[in-house]
Amino acid sequence: MKGVPFELFDNLENLSWFPFSDEPIIQSHPLQLRVSNPCVLLPEEAPDESWHLFAHSMLGIHHYTSDSGISWSHQKLLVPGGRFPSILEEDGNYHLIYEQRGRLFPLLGKSSRLRVDDIHHESHIELKISTDLSIWSRPRHLISGNDIEQASHMRKRPLLMHPQLVSTDHGYRLYMGASAIGEDSRVARYLVSASAPQILGPYHQEGKSVLIEAAGNEYYRSLGVGQLMVYGQEGLYKALETSYYYDEERNTNTSSIIVLNSADGLVFPYDENQPILVTSERGWASGNIRTCVLKYKADEKCWYCFFSASAKSGLFPERESIGLLIGKTPHPRKMEDVTDVVYNQL
Repeated sequence: MKGVPFELFDNLENLSWFPFSDEPIIQSHPLQLRVSNPCVLLPEEAPDESWHLFAHSMLGIHHYTSDSGISWSHQKLLVPGGRFPSILEEDGNYHLIYEQRGRLFPLLGKSSRLRVDDIHHESHIELKISTDLSIWSRPRHLISGNDIEQASHMRKRPLLMHPQLVSTDHGYRLYMGASAIGEDSRVARYLVSASAPQILGPYHQEGKSVLIEAAGNEYYRSLGVGQLMVYGQEGLYKALETSYYYDEERNTNTSSIIVLNSADGLVFPYDENQPILVTSERGWASGNIRTCVLKYKADEKCWYCFFSASAKSGLFPERESIGLLIGKTPHPRKMEDVTDVVYNQL
């Protein structure tokens, strides 16, 4: 990760984590029940020195901006029907990667000027490119669910989700979830990867085996893999996984965020990792933690973990909103002596 001291990156799982607020920073509402899967650019990463956030709702992928990273303004619906956005900046180009299932909104999608070869009705991964985060290229097809063996496992139709593109020594690697647990198309059964020498592909699955799958003997991952966000620095890979499990104490299915380590970005051992965040007993994040993304704010010397979570729905439709978690290196000192701005806000 750019601008992160290696000792802080290496010690990611041992930080102290605090919810920024008891309320979400982007709240769902009756016309937009699910605001999910945030990906974020810091001001120093954006051409206009503003915060930028992309997330999806049931309509598609939305673009938000902010002066603070706390209070967000909705700009526009960027990709009708798109889901699970992530973003990769490289040489001044911003690559928005997401999953798409056909053209659900043909009238809204006319401006895309798609070629016949780019129209895919099955679950697939697309990419858009921009230099200013305002004007975007037409979508480019990266890989289809039909190209991933596990995407059709225990399903009538192939399903991909949670794509993330990273640069490697040999080109590019595309991480993604394949297939799903039960009827919930947001909980991946497997994590797989594909690679390509160039960013626009063609992408081919790396081997036939999966990188991660749900396993009953792995407590915090016993019910599903969820989303995986991978970060690399100096030969070390860290990943945040939103893992699904059965909470024996609360007698309910739930989810959490755990930190994984890898030497090569392909093998992520499960080491009884303790979560950095679990669902709350009540409130807006009492259902499931769905997704997350991690950013290091160098001027504040802390980590920002943006996450989406749902409330317990009961008889009502599930609502999902976006919250913020702050990670700091723990210091054994009295709170009255603390002058850090972030600590004083907690």
